[in-house]
Amino acid sequence: MRGQPRTRRAVLLIAGVTTFLASVGVNLQIRANSQLATEGVSPTRIAVINMGLQFLCVIIVVFASRRLRAAIRRLIKATRTRQVRPWWFVGGLVGALVVTSMGVVGPLVGVAVFSIALVAGQTTSSLAVDRWGLGPGGKRQLTGARVGAAFIAICAVVVSVLDRIAANAVDDLAWGAAVFALVAGLLISFQAAANGQLARVSGQPAIGAGVNFGVGAIALAVIGPFLPLHGDRVPLEGLGDTWLYLGAIFGLLVVLNTAWAVRYLGILLLTVIGVSGQMLGALVMDLVFPTEGAPVTPALIAGLLMAIVAVAVGSSTQWLRGTRGSASAP
Repeated sequence: MRGQPRTRRAVLLIAGVTTFLASVGVNLQIRANSQLATEGVSPTRIAVINMGLQFLCVIIVVFASRRLRAAIRRLIKATRTRQVRPWWFVGGLVGALVVTSMGVVGPLVGVAVFSIALVAGQTTSSLAVDRWGLGPGGKRQLTGARVGAAFIAICAVVVSVLDRIAANAVDDLAWGAAVFALVAGLLISFQAAANGQLARVSGQPAIGAGVNFGVGAIALAVIGPFLPLHGDRVPLEGLGDTWLYLGAIFGLLVVLNTAWAVRYLGILLLTVIGVSGQMLGALVMDLVFPTEGAPVTPALIAGLLMAIVAVAVGSSTQWLRGTRGSASAP
């Protein structure tokens, strides 16, 4: 049918736009968590409150929607009949690691460098996740355009920090923080695949997001006291910085968007678009709310432009072929 490729392209465009905007917004959560950590709140406590607030939002929405309650019943039934793999429920552990890393890494290297390290790992691991077919869209062929997009995105990461390396502006502590963010980024693609699978089985992206936040909040509440991340300040002490905790809402939007968009974009394309959005948002954030010792440089801007090129390369083939290989449009 003539209308079907056009409909698929429209869905692809919508998924791409929402992914880009959500990735831009997540930098507000990174900056807010970094500020709280700088003011003395433990990164694990920040993460628990973030994920707990996100989980509460999902619960409220679920109880208010008959459709979402039905989706929960479908997920429970699928779990009982072993249609759900156990690893689909551990995406929340990755979410807990990522949110915790915001409070650890952000104050040391700034929002932009944190985002760069995060997306470097994410872009790399997305190739494997797509090739193995872990996401709800199944296996996706690693074409030259898709591999090239990932390569350009990784080069963008390197270019973005070249001048800081040349000037010896990154000390050992900052390098350790960047590696922490890199490891978290490597796991994000698996989190996206797990949440997408839960969304597919339940029929609702919000269910995958709710499981993600619930598992993450519980895990942090249990193991947080044993982690060597300390802060003397009591969370939510005073009203002056309470608004900073609302940054969690942007993280909620990212997970919700990922859970449905991954089906149409695939892990790699989702990641490449996210790279562009997150880097642009990080650049704006470091310009408006700069972190001491982490200036915006020409190399960082060059890296942003390279990431946008990566988006064009990664999406061109899929767009021209009418999203061949992706799931059918709803």
